[in-house]
Amino acid sequence: MENVHPLSSRLSRPEPITWVFAGDSITQGSVHLLEFRNYVQLFEERIRTELKRPLDAVINTAIGGWTLAQILQQEAHLISRFHPNVFSICIGMNDAAHVGLGELDAWETSYSQLLHRLREAGTEHLILHTLPPVDVASMRPMAQKRLNAPHFSAVIRRLAKTYGAVLIDHEQFWNKRAEANDRATLFSQSDTIHPNTYGHRMMFECLCRHLEIWDSKSPLGRLFQFY
Repeated sequence: MENVHPLSSRLSRPEPITWVFAGDSITQGSVHLLEFRNYVQLFEERIRTELKRPLDAVINTAIGGWTLAQILQQEAHLISRFHPNVFSICIGMNDAAHVGLGELDAWETSYSQLLHRLREAGTEHLILHTLPPVDVASMRPMAQKRLNAPHFSAVIRRLAKTYGAVLIDHEQFWNKRAEANDRATLFSQSDTIHPNTYGHRMMFECLCRHLEIWDSKSPLGRLFQFY
């Protein structure tokens, strides 16, 4: 898959890795998953159990409803104090509802400054996630407020290229699955923007494929194979 990063080779070395995941409710996995695990929890099990890296620390500081600006305000608490070897961020779904296209350049600048600071502080690898697709055909207000979401994903792709980050392109991955199964998106969302348990399974798979650690025959790889 495109954008495979040297982080995949880092996983072959025994030194423990501190992973920090930041974002909004999509990464927090709150409310919309009921009792099931989010993609970060699935990833932690893949890393620490299936790949036998028990000393790795996988930390999820995402907060539902938050925007990039709020993460920046709490950067020291949510990110820097953990001194991550790997920093992963999936943000923009709430920004898409409140940040106009005329403000998108400023949003990109703020995002870029965060990535620059992390690089300067010694973070070895960056993982940037595009947004999962929004059900634009839905008339629900939640989706209609976020019709600009693809523009935020375009910014994220550009920043990933600039910083040599791993790009986890959920939008592209989901759209390809939808081409093969037109119900894939319907089954994977709880409310037109939030992934449900199946959606988080797809996010987990997309992440693992880009890091070259996906195994469809592992216990996690066999979960929810409905698509």
